[in-house]
Amino acid sequence: MDNSISFLHVLHIVAAMLMAWPYYALAAVNQRVKLGPPLGDRTDRYMENILKNRTTACFVFQFTILIGGFLLMWARVSDGQFAAGDFASNWVVIAKIVILLMMMAMLAWVRFVVQPEIDRLFGDFGELGDEAKARIGALRLRRKRMSTGCMFAAFTAAMLGVQTYASARFPAWLTALLLALIALWAFRSYRSETAYGWV
Repeated sequence: MDNSISFLHVLHIVAAMLMAWPYYALAAVNQRVKLGPPLGDRTDRYMENILKNRTTACFVFQFTILIGGFLLMWARVSDGQFAAGDFASNWVVIAKIVILLMMMAMLAWVRFVVQPEIDRLFGDFGELGDEAKARIGALRLRRKRMSTGCMFAAFTAAMLGVQTYASARFPAWLTALLLALIALWAFRSYRSETAYGWV
């Protein structure tokens, strides 16, 4: 059982690390803005294909985290370390599940609502009218904001992840400070390229 728990821990952590994708998507989007017009050239085709194709991978990582998390709880209960009620009353576990479900909903909205509309407006990536350009710009901005929200949620869940058990719980002030720093970094990534990592 110990080996299974260790394997699940590693799988859970690796999948969570791969959820950092929104950060790199924001970097790509910010670089595209710097290029300026024309809208609808090969650069846009390249970027849209990358962003669209990564959503499937993100769904896989999210389901890996969700299933792996429940398997970890089941393993802990099975070997007698915890009772099922310990997890049901653990606010950190509940918060992580809610955050993950919110991220899945946001990703589904982008994948099945926003992205198809962007693809439709681009068509064959030919000459675009002013109305189509304005609509694409609005949809891209909405997607960028959603990506920022996903990034904030992913890193918040990771920060809470190290506090899953009461013995590792941070003081409330430290959790609040880390939340503020995560929010600041997400906003910074939304507004700029973060060429120097944290700044």
